[in-house]
Amino acid sequence: MNAIETTDLTKQYGGVTALNQVNLQVPAGSIYGFIGLNGAGKTTTMRILLNMIKATSGSVHLLGEDVQHVKHDFWNKVGYLIETPQSYSQLTTYENLELYARLREIPSGVRADRIEQYMDELGLTAYRNQRVRELSLGNRQKIGLIKALIHEPELLLLDEPTNGLDPQGLNQVRLLLQKLAKKGTTVFLSSHILAEMEQMLTHVGFLNHGRLIRQTDYQDFLGQRRQPLIATFVTADEALRAQRVLSASAIRSTCADTTLTIQAPTSPKVIQALVTQNVVPISWQKKQIRLEDQFLAMLDSEDSNAHH
Repeated sequence: MNAIETTDLTKQYGGVTALNQVNLQVPAGSIYGFIGLNGAGKTTTMRILLNMIKATSGSVHLLGEDVQHVKHDFWNKVGYLIETPQSYSQLTTYENLELYARLREIPSGVRADRIEQYMDELGLTAYRNQRVRELSLGNRQKIGLIKALIHEPELLLLDEPTNGLDPQGLNQVRLLLQKLAKKGTTVFLSSHILAEMEQMLTHVGFLNHGRLIRQTDYQDFLGQRRQPLIATFVTADEALRAQRVLSASAIRSTCADTTLTIQAPTSPKVIQALVTQNVVPISWQKKQIRLEDQFLAMLDSEDSNAHH
């Protein structure tokens, strides 16, 4: 089952199309990365999913239900963090979380333990008695995240949840979200910063100018990356000679001193071409391509196609 499913979701503001027939399919129990540059339409999508604003056309189903026709208590199954989290700045970290847990009607027997557990997992215990106005942006972000999941929802929607977090904070959030997903929570998170998301995603969707240009299982996406080969030679002359040999076989490469970066569809073809001409490197390795680079390459090709 899909925890989130949209059909031809479209949003227009005057003459501007913010979202153009977006068809999301977010499997239950997945960690789905909703990726796009600033202004791509990610927050608009989030707000429509949560029924905060109405779509111009199209439909939204969350946990199998049409959000236009759900009862009020349906939203107890959903948690969210949209843009900057709001807290009572004069209250402490613990007071904020306890107040929110009461509003969520979490029984007093489990309330304190749950707050302590999440504070511990996100490294907030040391700040439990500190007023929120004295906290860093990253710690305020963590409070917002705990508020979103304190009632243990089935579906968690997080808009730019890594804002302001340092590397340790990123790791804490990543571990927590992976733990929740293992228990069956579906996590839908948007971001324009991709590096810290790579290690936790199970699915990914790319939004560009309001259009969903691709969505896929993340492992499939990784498998489709074209990883260049890097060949290292003893001398720069050998590297240049190898480049000429490959060029004769219509294999593109770029040379820098003694290394050759080869844009090759298959390794055997490259190796055969070089061995035949007796030009053999001292080492081979596959270059790792980051999600960020793949995303930007996808945008470039999408934009160039749009101009043709």
